[in-house]
Amino acid sequence: MALQELLKNKLRTFLSLFGITIGIFCIISVLATVGSLERNIQNEIKSLGNNTIYLDKWDYSAGGGPDFPWWRYVNRPAPKYDEIKFIRERTAGAKYIAFRIKVTDDVGYANSLLSNVNIYGVNEDFEQIQQIELMQGRYISNAEFERGIPVVVVGFSVAEKLFGTAELAIDKTIEIRGQKLAITGIITKQGKQMIGGWDFDQSVLIS
Repeated sequence: MALQELLKNKLRTFLSLFGITIGIFCIISVLATVGSLERNIQNEIKSLGNNTIYLDKWDYSAGGGPDFPWWRYVNRPAPKYDEIKFIRERTAGAKYIAFRIKVTDDVGYANSLLSNVNIYGVNEDFEQIQQIELMQGRYISNAEFERGIPVVVVGFSVAEKLFGTAELAIDKTIEIRGQKLAITGIITKQGKQMIGGWDFDQSVLIS
């Protein structure tokens, strides 16, 4: 009897089955999207290091927005490069100690000028703590760090915007605040971050 009803109402049966199929595919799609987002967030958190301690003037765990109590932190002293020696002498368990300072500035090449670039001044241990994958070229050497040689590693977006093709950036010389800097390496394209963190695509690392 039920089979006869289904055969009589073929259109209704088709639409019902079609609706069920679409519903199943929607559920699968949502689950796949959620799983992908979860993996991306886990990878970004993992990139910060599970055995790394960050020292900074600001308390990032407090969040942002209009309710952020900035007045509690604004008068705190910023970490200084000279304090690395102090930490090394008193922290025997620290394998690497990295220092970085960040400013946002313009980067120039020939007649091109790129604004709002993250400029990171880093020391030789930075790469050991914050793993940096290069698509081409090499990282800044220890000798270049020690001698203060004007070389940089640039992010994918910076290289692409200044040179058209990122690969063309190697061995080129860019200018930041009037200083000429030679490019030794290009950081692999990172893509949009879900939780903030390091935006290496739009960055330059200076020794």
